[in-house]
Amino acid sequence: MNNNHSSTTQQSTQTPCCFCGHLLNTPKESVPQDERILNAIHVLQLGRLSLFSALLKVLDPMDKAFATHRDRIYACPKDRPNGKLAQLLDRLYEDHRGKAQLLAWMEPRALQSVARKVYDEMDDIKHILSGTIDTITPEFLLEWDINSTVQKTLEEHAPVLSEILESAAQSN
Repeated sequence: MNNNHSSTTQQSTQTPCCFCGHLLNTPKESVPQDERILNAIHVLQLGRLSLFSALLKVLDPMDKAFATHRDRIYACPKDRPNGKLAQLLDRLYEDHRGKAQLLAWMEPRALQSVARKVYDEMDDIKHILSGTIDTITPEFLLEWDINSTVQKTLEEHAPVLSEILESAAQSN
């Protein structure tokens, strides 16, 4: 039986696996990333863990032992505004199975987020669109155009609501 987790033919030293004692090749030269990942997954399996259960454990905000690893997942370097988490979500979205689950998970949360944003935008523009009886004169009524007044205010102060209304008004 082969006690090596790695199939590399490069010169290496052998280090015992911390879970099972099997010997892992510790290469003196670099090993391809795919092989390193397969070795790591194999070590997880030997410890009776799946990659997914390990990820869920690392992402648990209550578990302080993995805080550094969480920080690395959520980090967005200045030169790459889309960090590793965004890359993970992109990979999930690229696969039709992941996309379906991601959209099903996202829909109620997205709806709640957009509803909150629209509520806040409407709250912000109330004072802009409201007037007093003193400001309504015959001249004002002759010159006032609801479309241009409301549209301009929405575009400037309620971009999310404006986008929703424009999308809803589209016809094929």
